[in-house]
Amino acid sequence: MHAIRREIIPPSGISHAVSLQLIPPRKQRNSSKGRERTICQLVVARSSLLRVFDVKEEGDLREEATGDQVKLEDEEKLEDKEKLNGVNGDSKVNVTFQFRISRTYVNACFYASTSYFILATHSELTVSQAAVRTRLHLVREHRMHGFVTGLEKVRTLASGEDGMDRLLVSFKDAKIALLEWSDAIYDLSTVSLHTYERSSQVSTSEASEHRPLLRADPESRCAALLLPKDALAILPFVQRTGLDLADPARDKEREHQPYTPSYVFPLSDADDTLRHVLDFCFLPSFHTPTLAILYQPAQNWTGRLSQTKDNTSLAIVTLDLVGKGAAAGGGAGGGGAVISRTHGLPYDAFSLLPAREGSTFGGVVVLAGNSVLHVDPAGRIVGLAASGWHAQSSALRFPLWAFTAEEGETEERKLEGSRLCWAGEQQLILVGAQGWARELKVGVEGRNVSSLSAGRRLGRTSAPAVLCPVGEQSGRALKPTGRDLVWLASEAGQSVLLQVHKGEPRVEEVKPNGEEKEIEGEDMEIDADSDKNDDLADIYGDSGLPAAAASGVTAGPALPWLTLEVLDALQGHGQIADMSFALSFRSGPDRPTPKLVCSTPEGERGAWTVYENGLPIRVKRRVPAVAGTRGIWSLRVRRGDRARRGGRRERGEREWADGEERDNLIVSTDATPSPGISRTITVDSRGELQIISRLPALTLAAGVFFSHTCVMQVTPDSLHLLDGDGKELQVLKDNEGNKEASPIIKACVEDPWVVVTRENGSVALYLGDPGRRRLRYKGLPAHREKTATYAAAMIYTDYKDLLPAPHVEEPTINLRKRRASSLDAVEDALKEEEHISIEPESKRRRLRSSDEKVEEHDRREENGFGPGSGRSGRHSAREKERERVKEKERPHASRERERERSKDKDKDKDKERSRRDEKRDTKESSRRHRDSKDGREKDGKENGTSKDSRSHRHRESAEKESKEKERAGRRHESEKRKEVDQGPTVSQWLLLYNANGRLEIWSLPKMTLAFSTRLLSECRTVLDDAAAAAEPEEGADEMINIAPLQVEDVVLCPIGDDCVSLYLLVYYTEGRLAVYEATPRTATEADSTFQYRFTKVATHFADAEQHAAIRQMLPEARRLQLPSRRALIPFISDIKGGTSAVFQRGEEPCWIMASRQNGLQIIAYSSPLVYSFTPTSLFGNSGDFILYGEEGPVLMEFDEEPDTGRELSCRHIHSKRSYTSMAVDPGSNLVAAASSLKSFFLLYDDEEQPLWVPESTALFGPMAECSSLELVSPDTCQTLDGYDFAPNEFINVVKSVNLETLSSESGFKDYIAVGTSTFRGEDLAVRGATYIFEVIEVVSYPDDPLPPYRLKLLCRDEAKAPVNAICGLNGYLVSSQGFKVFVRAFEQDERLVGVAFMDAGVCVTSLTRLKNLLLIGDAKRSVSFVAFQEDPFKLRPTYVTDAAFLFDEGDFSILAADDEGTLRLFEFDPNLTGATHGNPLICETEFNGQSEHTHILAIAGRGREDPEEMQIPEAQLIFGTIDGTLGTISPVPDECFKRLQLLSGQLMRSVQHFAGLNPRAFRTVRNDLLSRPLNKGMLDYDLLHAFRELDIRRQATITKQIGTDTITILRDIRSLEEIW
Repeated sequence: MHAIRREIIPPSGISHAVSLQLIPPRKQRNSSKGRERTICQLVVARSSLLRVFDVKEEGDLREEATGDQVKLEDEEKLEDKEKLNGVNGDSKVNVTFQFRISRTYVNACFYASTSYFILATHSELTVSQAAVRTRLHLVREHRMHGFVTGLEKVRTLASGEDGMDRLLVSFKDAKIALLEWSDAIYDLSTVSLHTYERSSQVSTSEASEHRPLLRADPESRCAALLLPKDALAILPFVQRTGLDLADPARDKEREHQPYTPSYVFPLSDADDTLRHVLDFCFLPSFHTPTLAILYQPAQNWTGRLSQTKDNTSLAIVTLDLVGKGAAAGGGAGGGGAVISRTHGLPYDAFSLLPAREGSTFGGVVVLAGNSVLHVDPAGRIVGLAASGWHAQSSALRFPLWAFTAEEGETEERKLEGSRLCWAGEQQLILVGAQGWARELKVGVEGRNVSSLSAGRRLGRTSAPAVLCPVGEQSGRALKPTGRDLVWLASEAGQSVLLQVHKGEPRVEEVKPNGEEKEIEGEDMEIDADSDKNDDLADIYGDSGLPAAAASGVTAGPALPWLTLEVLDALQGHGQIADMSFALSFRSGPDRPTPKLVCSTPEGERGAWTVYENGLPIRVKRRVPAVAGTRGIWSLRVRRGDRARRGGRRERGEREWADGEERDNLIVSTDATPSPGISRTITVDSRGELQIISRLPALTLAAGVFFSHTCVMQVTPDSLHLLDGDGKELQVLKDNEGNKEASPIIKACVEDPWVVVTRENGSVALYLGDPGRRRLRYKGLPAHREKTATYAAAMIYTDYKDLLPAPHVEEPTINLRKRRASSLDAVEDALKEEEHISIEPESKRRRLRSSDEKVEEHDRREENGFGPGSGRSGRHSAREKERERVKEKERPHASRERERERSKDKDKDKDKERSRRDEKRDTKESSRRHRDSKDGREKDGKENGTSKDSRSHRHRESAEKESKEKERAGRRHESEKRKEVDQGPTVSQWLLLYNANGRLEIWSLPKMTLAFSTRLLSECRTVLDDAAAAAEPEEGADEMINIAPLQVEDVVLCPIGDDCVSLYLLVYYTEGRLAVYEATPRTATEADSTFQYRFTKVATHFADAEQHAAIRQMLPEARRLQLPSRRALIPFISDIKGGTSAVFQRGEEPCWIMASRQNGLQIIAYSSPLVYSFTPTSLFGNSGDFILYGEEGPVLMEFDEEPDTGRELSCRHIHSKRSYTSMAVDPGSNLVAAASSLKSFFLLYDDEEQPLWVPESTALFGPMAECSSLELVSPDTCQTLDGYDFAPNEFINVVKSVNLETLSSESGFKDYIAVGTSTFRGEDLAVRGATYIFEVIEVVSYPDDPLPPYRLKLLCRDEAKAPVNAICGLNGYLVSSQGFKVFVRAFEQDERLVGVAFMDAGVCVTSLTRLKNLLLIGDAKRSVSFVAFQEDPFKLRPTYVTDAAFLFDEGDFSILAADDEGTLRLFEFDPNLTGATHGNPLICETEFNGQSEHTHILAIAGRGREDPEEMQIPEAQLIFGTIDGTLGTISPVPDECFKRLQLLSGQLMRSVQHFAGLNPRAFRTVRNDLLSRPLNKGMLDYDLLHAFRELDIRRQATITKQIGTDTITILRDIRSLEEIW
C-alpha cells in the first residue's frame, strides 16, 4: 500500500528572523494614496517554511494642515526641487513626488528628519505632518526541503556595488546556503551551498541531542555554524580592505565566488575545556573575527547545587581565517586562540547578547534563569538578581530586582526562555517567557558598566522566540526617520512589529550598590588579571566624569522614557495539541457544516483554531425570480433628473441620492427557451423582486454606462443601451464592415468602452458618447500586430490607481472643427493622430444643436483663427506621419530617443504657434484700439450728429453686451458640463491576446502600446516586455518542440484586502489557470510606459477534457442550462473593510483571494458547479452575493470575516486557558476539553502541615500542573460547564467512547472518558484515575443563550499508575495504566469491572481500535497489533506517539509516528511470520516528517467511485504537529503511484530546488540497521507541486523521460488534493 503526505497548513509561528536590505529599491509610482517607502526586508522562518516581507512605511496626508502657509515669491521655484528649502532648517529633501488631490496635481516633498510633508500648489507652500504607518507586506514564500535552524545577513564583494545584503540560511543536517535577490526571477537565488554532514562531528553523533547555532561576523568576514561535539564550521568571505590594490580581473572572479573554502574548527584545538557550548556570538569592533563562547566544562543540575555552583564560563576566542591549516599546505583552514576567560557564572546561564557597535563599553550581556549579568572584556561581572532563587543557586552577589506587586510578577521573574534586545545606548528590553516586557537600565561610570537595574514594565505580548532590531545595521531606514523598530517573533502566538518611542529624558536618583538589597553569597572567581582595570585607564584615559558625592548618592544618567507601540502583527498559533471534528449549525439547523476544531495553546494562554474547508458561507434566502443560469449582473444605476442630465451633478448635489447608495438593478439571462431570455429586475418598496423588462436574447455581458445613468447589454448580434428603467435608448447592430458579423461569444463592458470577441476570432471595439448618449464603432489600435483572430480581449479600468496613465503629450486640437461634447474633442484629436477617416463636416453638423453652433462661432471669433491654422495642423500631421515611418525603420534601441526628440519638436511647435497667436492677438487689439480712438475723435468733430443716431448706437451696444453675457454664460455651463462628463481621472487599458500568441496591453484612449510578450503561451515563470525573444530557461536536459498552450481568457484585475496588488489571470483551454502578479521594476532599470513585469505566483488545474466528456453524457436540456465556459469574475466586497477578489464560475469553482501578509490563495468552493455569480447590495447589505448553484439562485453572505491566508478558512479564538486534550460528544455536538492550569505545589506532613513555605516574596514557590474538564460550544468556544480536579491531578487524555448500558434502548450510549495522573512528589509513585462523564440536557433559563447541557460524573476508578490512553472497543472501555492494558465493562452506570488485561512491557502511549482489533503504540517507538476475544475474555498479541489505520479499497496499513517526526507504514501479513521471526508486522516505508506529530485523526475519505458501492470505512488521515502544521495522509492507487514515483525521481535530478537542497535526503530516515533506506512507499506532495509551477517545455521534457504526458500527471496530482 502506498500513500502521499501533504501539508495543507504550513508551520505556524516564527522561530528565526533577520532584518536586512535584500531587495533593490523599486520604482515609486505617483498615487493619490500618498507615499510608500520600503524601509528594509524581514526574513522569517519556522521549520521548512521561509518567508520574505517588505517593511513599508505608508503615508496618508491629514486633512487639516498643521503648519503655517508661506507665500512663494516666484512660481517657478515649484519646478526647481533643489530650491525648496526645508522646514526648521532642513535643507535636504528625502522624498520628492507628485500626486493628485481633487483632480489637481501637487508637488510634494517629504522631509524624513521631521516627518513633514511640503505641499506646493500654485503659489502657496503648505506644511502638513504625515500620518505614517509601518506594515509588513509578503514578497515571497517558500516551503523548502530542509529544516531551518538559523538566519543571518552578510555583505559580499557584490554588496559594494548594489548596496544589498545577502542571506545565510542554516539547516538541521549541517548545511549553510548563501542566497541573494535576483530581479530576473523576482525571487531569491542560490549562490552556494556548503555541507558538513559528512564531517566526523556530524556523522558520528545524534542530531536530536544537538542545538545548531548560526552566527555571522558584524563585518561580514566569516560565519560560524555550531556542530556536534563542540566544533564550529567556519565559512570565510572575501572582503576588500583599504590596502588591496585595484585588480578588475580578480574582483570579477571574487564576485562569482565571494567566499574562500570553509573548514571545521574543533574548539578543543583552542582549549580542552571548551565543552558543552550553550551559546556564542561575534563581538563587534575587533580587528579579527572574535567570538564570545558561553560553555560549561562540566555539566550540572539542581540536585548537585550543594556540591557545585557557578560552573558556567565565558571565553573570548579570536579566529585566524588563514592560519596554520593553509600554512601547512593542507588547503584552506585556520585556527583560533583564547584571549580571555571568565569563570564562575551561574549554572543556569543560557544566552549571550553582545554590546552595541560603537558603545562606550564593550563586553556581553549574559542571560540566566534567575539573573541578568554583564561581563566586560576585563572579566568584571555586574548583575541583577531577578528573584531570591539566585542566592540558592549562585555564589555571586547581585542587587535584587525590586518587587512592585504587579500582575504576573512571579511569572515575569522566571527568566527561562526570555529574550533581550538593545533599545538604546544604556537601555535594554527584556521580554519574558510569558510575554511580559520590561526595561533594563545599564549604569555606566566612565567606560565601565557599574550597575544593572530594572525599569518600568512596558506591556505584555506573545512568548518570544526572537527579539531583534529592524533595519539597524543599514541605518538608511532608521536614521532619517528616527523610528526604532523591534521585531518580536513567537512560536506560540502572533509575532509583532514594535516601535520604541523615546520620550523626554528623565533624571532619577540611583542608590549605590551598598544601599541596594543584596543577596548573600561567596566571592566570585574571575580568571583575569587584577591590573586590567588599570591598564584600561592607561589606554583610554580618564573618563572625565565628576567624582561621587560625599553622601554616597549620585545622579543617574538621563535616559529616555521608553514606550512600545504595536505597528503590525503576523497571526500565528502554537502547536496542535489535539483536534476533533464538530458540526456547526451557524448556517441553519438544516445546513450543518463540518469544522475541524483544534486546540492550539499559546504558553499558559490558550486558543482555539477552527478550520473549515472553503470560505464560511451563510445562505440568507432563496431568490428564484432572479434565475440566470448563464449570467447575473447586479448594477447601480442613477434615475430621475440627474439621469436625464447624463449624470451631471448640480452645485450642492450629493454624489448618490437617497436609495442610490446600493445596487438597484439586476440583469439575468438564461439559454432556454431558445434563443435565450434576459430579464431586468428591481426591488419594490416591500423588498420583493419585480421584472421591469424582458429581452428575447441571451445576454453575454452587462454593465453601467455613462456615469451610472445607463445600462449596456451585449447580446450575440447587437449592443443594447438601456436607461435606468429598462427602456431601450439605442440598439447597435454588430457588423464587420458591410457584411453581417459572426456571433459574439464574449464581451467586456467598461464605461465608456465595449470590446466584443466574435465566434470567428475577430474583435471589435466600441466607444460611448456621453453627450449624445450614443454608442459607435471605434477601430482597434492602428499599430497592433496584424492578425485576423484573437483569443481574448478585455478592458481594465484602474479604479485602484495601480497603473497610472502614461504621460503622453496632448495633441494639437484644431478648434475650427466643432465639438459636440468634451469626448468629441478627444476623438477629433485621436483621429488626426491615428489617421482614421473623419466623417464629413456636413454630416457631423447635422447632429449638433443650435447652441453648440453659436458656441463654435463665438470661439472662432474670439480666437481669431484664420485659414493658415488649418494648413499648419495638416502640416503637423504630415510631419508626425513621416516620423512614425522612420520609427518603424529604426532599430528598437534608438526608438525611445527619437520619440523624445519628436516630443520636444512638438513642444517647440506648440510654443511657436502660441507665440504667433499672441502676436496676432496683440496686433488685432492695437488696431481696434486705434480705430476706436479715431472714431471718437471723428464723432467729436462732427457737431451735426442727431440725437436719434446716438440712441440707435446705444441700443446696438446694449444688445451686443447682452449677447456677449449670454454667450459667456453658455460657455460657462458648457465647461461645467464638460468637467462632469469627464468624471474621475482613472486610466483604462485594453488587453488583446491574438492567435499568434502575443499579449498586448494598450493604454486608452491614446492607444499607446505599453506592454507585449509572447511567453504567455508557454506559461513562463516571468513575463517581461523585454523578454519576447528570451532564451529557454536553464537547467532543462532536453528542449523539445511542443504545441503552445491555447489561451481561453485573460483577466487583469486588482486582488487584495486593505492593500491590493495587480494580477494577471490566464485561463487555458486544457483547464490550467496561471496567476501572475505585477511586480514593479527596480529604480535602476530604464524607464518605460509600463513599469511592471509579471511573475507567476500560483497555478491551478481542473480537467477540462473530463468535464467536456461529462457534459456530452447529459441530456440536451441539461446541457443548455450549464454555463458555456468557465469564467473569471472580478468583484469587490466590503468584508475586511473592502476586499478585491475573483470568483471562478463553472465546474470546480473557486475563490481567488490575496492578503497583505499571506499572498494569493486559490480556495475551492464547496459546490462542484456554479452557473453564475455576482456581488450585490440590492437587499441593503454590501457584502451579499447572488449565486446560482445546485440549489438554484440564493442570496448569501460570509458567515464571518474569512481568513484567506491559507487553503483552509481559519478562525482564531483566544482563551484565558490552554487546552491539552479534547473530544466531541456525538449526542450534543459539544466539545469536552481538558484545560491546563497552574497551582502552587505543597507537600504536607502527617499533621497536614506544609513541609516548606517560601521565606519571603523573593522566593516564589514551585508550581504544579492541574486540570479541569470543560464543556465548550464549538460555534462560540464558550464554556458551558466544568469539573475541577484535585490541585495536583492533571488530565492525560479525553475520549468519547460508546459503552454498553441498560439505560438506553439500543444497549449502547456515548460517554466522555477521562484519564488522569496524580503527582505526589519525588519520593512517592505517580498514581492515576479513570473518570466517566455523561453530557446531560437540563432545563435552561429563559434568557440563557447557551445550549442547556451539563457534565455529570458517573464513575471514578482509582489506578496505581497514570492513565495515558483510552479508547472504546465493542462496548468495553480499554485503558492503559503504565505498562498494562485493561479492558473493563461499565456495570450499571456506576463502576468499571475488569474483564481482560495484557502486560505490554513498556509504557503505552496510544490506543487505536478497529472492530475487535487494537493498535498499541508505546514509548519505545514500537507498535503492537492485538485482537480482543470475548469468549473467553482475552487480549491476544499478534505481532510512538500516535498510531492509526489507513485504508484503501479493502486493504489497510498501520501508520505510526514517533517523537522525532518519523512516519512508518506497517503491513500486516500473517503468512510471513516465519520469514520475519514470528512478527507479521513488516515496516514497508519510513518517511521523515521533521516535526513531532501530536495527533492523528482518521476521517472518511472521498472515494473515486460511487460512495454507495464503497466498503472503505476510513480513507484519509489528518495530522497535527508540534510546530502547528496541519496536513493529510491519503492512499494512492498503484498505477498512479508508479507514475508519480518516477516523476519524483526526475524532479529530484532535473529541477534546481530552492537553496540547492536535496528533497530525497530531507525525507530519508537514518536507520543504521538497514542497508538501504525505506523511502519509496510515501510521496511528498511539496515535491510534486513543483511540477505544476514549471513552464510547459520543462513539463514536457520531464514527462517524456518517464513515458507519459503532462495532462496525465496533472490529473494524478489533482486527484490527490481532495480535503475532507
